[in-house]
Amino acid sequence: MAATAPRPVIVAGVDGFNDSKEALRWAARQARLTGAEVHAVTAWHVPFRIYAMPSHNEADYARDARQTLDTAVRDALGPDPDVPVVTRLVQQRPAIALVEEAAHADLLVVGVRGHGELPGMHLGAVASYCTHHAPCPVVVVHQAGLKDAVTAYRELTAAQPVAFRPELAEALTNQSVQLAELGRWEEALTAIEEAVAIRRELVAAGRMRSGLAARQR
Repeated sequence: MAATAPRPVIVAGVDGFNDSKEALRWAARQARLTGAEVHAVTAWHVPFRIYAMPSHNEADYARDARQTLDTAVRDALGPDPDVPVVTRLVQQRPAIALVEEAAHADLLVVGVRGHGELPGMHLGAVASYCTHHAPCPVVVVHQAGLKDAVTAYRELTAAQPVAFRPELAEALTNQSVQLAELGRWEEALTAIEEAVAIRRELVAAGRMRSGLAARQR
């Protein structure tokens, strides 16, 4: 009897705020399309200040993180998600934790801004770190306006290795469909335009490589 192939894995960063809930919904929709399972990850760490003025202990932070994760999954996906969801708590700073969790993932999905990010930032610190350091394609999901969406997509594309561009183009195409279904037409158009731009870059790069190879023969 042939062994069953493992499901693809989509890691979603969850901090309980609206952008991360939207990221979790996006990850679930992508999982339905691809037969993947979603790993919902909440990272937590104990700040140094509690050692000077102890008010919470490590167990308190772990309990709060578990409550945040469970509540966010329930709010975003309901009590009985229709895709496999694995929840994980990681004691680490969020950006580092997500990059480490993505080591064996096919896709990492994060919100454009997380807890502690300053209003008005285009691509949040955690999202920016992930796009620069994750070992897999990264999709940054947002609830911002169109201008922020354009900036986020372009920063996202520029930050990632060329080898990830085909998967990124496919993910952005899926995102455009999902945004259109939600009636977010301008953002859907932005996503598909960025996907088309990536594909054009890949075609141009392929032609350039073919031309160089022909001249070398």
